[in-house]
Amino acid sequence: MAKTSLWDDYIERGASEVERVRRATAVIERETCPVELTPLGRVRWYTHPELDGPVSHALYQFELEIPAGSWSGRIAHQGGIVHYVLSGQGYTDLDGRQHAWEATDVIGIPARAAGVTFQHVNTGTTTVRLMVAMVNLDSSLGPFLGAEVRVIEPAPEYAAANAGGAPA
Repeated sequence: MAKTSLWDDYIERGASEVERVRRATAVIERETCPVELTPLGRVRWYTHPELDGPVSHALYQFELEIPAGSWSGRIAHQGGIVHYVLSGQGYTDLDGRQHAWEATDVIGIPARAAGVTFQHVNTGTTTVRLMVAMVNLDSSLGPFLGAEVRVIEPAPEYAAANAGGAPA
C-alpha cells in the first residue's frame, strides 16, 4: 500500500510493529546477545530499539562487564538508570560520593534535572557483571532523555582498543 498521508504512515508503522512483536521473543538467551566494546565498557545488549528479536523496545537493557581491577567509563547522564549486580563487588562514584555494592545489590542512579556523573569501579578479584536497565523514552524525549549523555572518561579497555579512547 502506497503511503499517501501521515495517517497512512501511522497505520503502516503500527501494522509493522504488530508483525514484529508477533515474530519476536519474550525470552532472550544471553549467548544470543550482541556484544560490543563501548566507552562505558564491554556491553552485551539484551534489548535495544535496533534489535528486532526482543518483543519489547520499552527498555534499554544490557549487561556491563568490568574486569578485576578496572572501572567503567565516567558518564554524564540524565539518570534514571537501574543496575542489578549479578556478580562481583565494587563501588559507584555518583557525583563525587562513593557507594559500595556487591552481588545481588541494586544500584539506582537517580534522575536529576541537572543530570548526574557516575562511574563503577571493580574492587574485587573477579569480573563484575551488572544488568543495566533504563526506560526507552526516545520518541517522546529524545535518545538522551531531553538532556545530554557525554563520556567524560572511557573505560580503560575501550581506550586501549581505540588509541586513547576519545569517543566520536
